Amino acid sequence: MNRIKEIRQKEGLSQQALAKKIGVSYRTIQNWENGVNQIKLDKAQQLANFFRVGVGYLLGYNDEEKEKQITKAKKAIIKEIQDMPKTTILQSK
Repeated sequence: MNRIKEIRQKEGLSQQALAKKIGVSYRTIQNWENGVNQIKLDKAQQLANFFRVGVGYLLGYNDEEKEKQITKAKKAIIKEIQDMPKTTILQSK
């Protein structure tokens, strides 16, 4: 089961408010939350980006602790890349 409703409520948003922010109808949000319709990957990614969570967490595949570990690992990789000298980055192309 996805976590859309849980995350939406945690953020203090109504179905209507979330629908407006991501450009879908509130009925679409309602159907996703109730499992009537499956969310398409592009919309899942859009929602995940909006809520600043991973798609796996949003869709209920990862738990919160696993999500934190993934986020921490991503940040470490990004920092490592940002700290690399530009010549190293250019040489690898």
